[in-house]
Formats: sequence, structure tokens, C-alpha cells
Amino acid sequence: MVITGGPCGGKSSVLTKLTEVFSDLIAVVPEAATQLLNVCPVPERDCPLSDTWLRIFQPAVYHTQIAAEDGWALLGKRLLVCDRGAMDGAGYLKDKELFLSLIGQQEETILQRYWTVIHLESLAVGQPEKYLKLKQSNPNRYEGVVEARAVDVSICAAWANHPRQIILSSLDSLEHKEEFVINLIREGIGHE
Repeated sequence: MVITGGPCGGKSSVLTKLTEVFSDLIAVVPEAATQLLNVCPVPERDCPLSDTWLRIFQPAVYHTQIAAEDGWALLGKRLLVCDRGAMDGAGYLKDKELFLSLIGQQEETILQRYWTVIHLESLAVGQPEKYLKLKQSNPNRYEGVVEARAVDVSICAAWANHPRQIILSSLDSLEHKEEFVINLIREGIGHE
């Protein structure tokens, strides 16, 4: 399962709640991009955001993501829940075909890895003031409101061909999002 969406959509909070509720049954795969941004130059802080930077960074994220998923799968948990998934890079590049070309994969192969994709819409879409306030809490978050909205739309489009893509609005409360995903997982793994 993938929990994805634009910046400040509630991914970290939902994943924390899932870990509390399903600690023995699921493994949460951390976001690969965040890990890489701890060792790479961060756009708008260390270097300009450019197409060249994205074309270098997004394939690195993809390969890190796949390796992390495969490693976490070795734990034998009932479900892997990924903080972003392999198609997110296409959203950040805003060019699915270029992304697939850079990583040498077919879209169908990537989509088949995941049971369900939950897209948590960025606060930048429906609550931009709240987005700007929360953005300050993450030093690696470099997108302004306009860029965050564009990334959100592009990530959603990158996953559009997944047969179980579910989109939760930025106007939904965090509690609603958590409850929705918890119930979905309970259905999927048969856990009360």
C-alpha cells in the first residue's frame, strides 16, 4: 500500500497512527526522498531547483524506494505501507514518460507492486495558509504554495492508472483520513 500526495497532506501523521494501531502486522517503509535529502543538496536551500537536479535526484529516489520496499518485505509482515511509492518520481518530474525512461521500467510493472494507493491531497490545494504554517516545520520542504499544488496534481496523475487509487481531500480532517485508512487496512488484512 502507498500513502502519497502533495506536501503537507497528512502522510506522516497517518503513518504514525497506522504504526500505533497495527504495530505487529505492518511495516512502514520510510520516504526515500527524505532520506536522500539528508545527504544531497536541498533545492532552494543549497542549490537552485532545476530540471537537471530533478533528473538526477528522482531516479536515485526510485532505486532507493525499491530497495527499501524489498528489504522491509523480508520482515514477513502482513502489509507494507509505503511513505510514497515508486511512481511519485513521475509526479515530481511532471513527465511520466521521461521518468519511466530514466529508470528503465514499465508503468504496469510499478503499479502491480501495490495493492492500494491512497492520495492525501496537499493542504496547499484547499488550505494554503495552513500549508505555509506547517511547511516551516520541515527544513527539507522547499515547495511554495503554487509549486506544492502543482506537485500534488502531478503526483495524483502519476498514479491515475492504478486500479485502486483513492483520493482524500485536503478539506477532510486528519482524524477522518486516519480512520479511513485504518478501516481500509482492517478490511484488507482481515484484522479487527
